[in-house]
Amino acid sequence: MTQRRSDRREEVVWQREREREQQRWAREDAARTFERRLEAYSEFYEYLRRMALQAYDHGMGLTDGAELPFDWQLLTFSKLQHLLVYATSAIAELASAAYDAAWQWGHNATHGIDDHDFYERQAQHDQAQEELLAAIRHALSIPDT
Repeated sequence: MTQRRSDRREEVVWQREREREQQRWAREDAARTFERRLEAYSEFYEYLRRMALQAYDHGMGLTDGAELPFDWQLLTFSKLQHLLVYATSAIAELASAAYDAAWQWGHNATHGIDDHDFYERQAQHDQAQEELLAAIRHALSIPDT
């Protein structure tokens, strides 16, 4: 009889320990996912800004050569692919739209000619980038100042 009670008590303690361990693992997984998401968001956003700067410099004639390099958007595209692994569907959609806007802006810019289309594409990119930044800040629970 005493052995049964001891076994039951041990089983309850063991079950409680397993539950605590699973909860701890879940918290660690959530924290790790948050860190990776934060890293993916911030890296993509930084590379998107660099890509936009390249498009701007090219259109304003501040770069060497009449064409952008063949792979001028490649690093940003790779960061977008990384972001898609961790992003929410809303962020993924906004990030893709911002990337597309930056690509269209740079791809259609003519070296040294900042015409109406150049500024229109710049405005489209700026709008997409602002929407992305607001969504990222909201997703990461960063308060507005």
